[in-house]
Amino acid sequence: MSRRRRRGGYPRRAPLLRRGPAWVRAIVALVVAIAGLLGISQSPLARKQPPSGPDWTRYDQKTVKIVRVVDGDTVDIDLPDQSSQVTRIRLLGIDAPEMPDAHFAARAKDYVAARTRDQVITIRLDEIETRERDKHGRLLAYLYLPNNECLNESLLRDGMAYAFRIYPHGLSAQFEAAERSARSGRTGLWKDVTVDQMPAWRQDWMKRNGITTP
Repeated sequence: MSRRRRRGGYPRRAPLLRRGPAWVRAIVALVVAIAGLLGISQSPLARKQPPSGPDWTRYDQKTVKIVRVVDGDTVDIDLPDQSSQVTRIRLLGIDAPEMPDAHFAARAKDYVAARTRDQVITIRLDEIETRERDKHGRLLAYLYLPNNECLNESLLRDGMAYAFRIYPHGLSAQFEAAERSARSGRTGLWKDVTVDQMPAWRQDWMKRNGITTP
């Protein structure tokens, strides 16, 4: 005897979990439930890949001491790096005035030296920007003081550096907010800096955004 057919001539099919033995349905249901609990996406592209690489293993969340302050955004720490006895770190997300002659450069360098002297510093890498080093081979990182204060952000808040807007990073929004606060309060370099004294990249950024005053 033929099976009852749906309109169009095709037999009605049972839903997936209603076909097959009960133990099969139970296993399928269990797998679906576990996947939901773990937040597993159907698409591999939707899964966030954790950062990896030798720099992440060697530096992220490590505690160090600063052995030399190069300028307001560059320091050497007491961990060897290949053939060097130290690792040079570029503070991520900021741009301090360049030594030796830029406006406020010496003040920014002294600020970093005073805040980090005899302190144990924690390195934190960034999932967006710390995928590779900069063109000078420097490690891009956030540095945290013992009170969990981000040194990078403190430099912006106290008017010792500019928020570097060329490359986005995980703390871009709060860094730019810290800079705006310093600017509005005329703090640090913002007290008397002129446009001509600013880095070339920032002058270009100001022009693109129609900004005419510091």
